[in-house]
Amino acid sequence: MRVFPLSDKNNMLVSLLDSNELALREHDFFELIYVLDGAGVWVINDKLYTYQKGSMFLLTKEDMCQFDGKQVSSFL
Repeated sequence: MRVFPLSDKNNMLVSLLDSNELALREHDFFELIYVLDGAGVWVINDKLYTYQKGSMFLLTKEDMCQFDGKQVSSFL
């Protein structure tokens, strides 16, 4: 899986995932994810959430997440 940073203006990062799977991860910050394009499933704390263009997720510092895309997806 590769993440391509498309923009890093004003501390916002737009990424395009060219793979359909992201390993389980955790972080020490809040993360707001807006789906620009694509479709798939986010696994957040062992619960499945489907996403598509226009979906939004707020992850806290305690959340564990994993991405399983059905299409190439881009996120803001």
